[in-house]
Parts: sequence; C-alpha cells; structure tokens
Amino acid sequence: MVQVAQTRLPDTPEMSPVRLALLEKALHFYQDVLDEPDDHPAVRERKGLTYLRLAQIHDLLRQHTDSLSQYMDGERDRRAAIAI
Repeated sequence: MVQVAQTRLPDTPEMSPVRLALLEKALHFYQDVLDEPDDHPAVRERKGLTYLRLAQIHDLLRQHTDSLSQYMDGERDRRAAIAI
C-alpha cells in the first residue's frame, strides 16, 4: 500500500484522496503489528522496523512530529534487540 502511494500515485490533486486513504490504511495496519508481544529478540527487531516504517508513513502524511517519535522508538527497539 505504501509503495503504491509513494510511487504509482503522483502527488497531484485528483489522486490525493486515494493516496491519503492508502497511507492511512497502511498506518493502521502497522500500528496493529505493534500490539504483538515482544518477548523474543526477533519480534522486537521486527517491531523496531515497523516503527521505522510508521515514521516513513507519517512523513509522507506530513506529520513530522509523529514521524520523529516513531523513528526514535524504532531505533530504541532495534538497538535493544541487538543488545540481547
């Protein structure tokens, strides 16, 4: 969904509603992934990558404060997974 919104739907006014809908749907999907228990290092690393993907989506939605927060959470989880 995100790839389609990024590459196949140009940033033109008539495609904006479709692009926005796809990005918001992807946002909810990735947020659901974060609800999984993270008691295993591989899951924690995957969650870190999920946070990074959420940061990209927030950036595309021009939600830069949320993007920075998600990026920082992602780096924290990835580093924690590596440290285990």
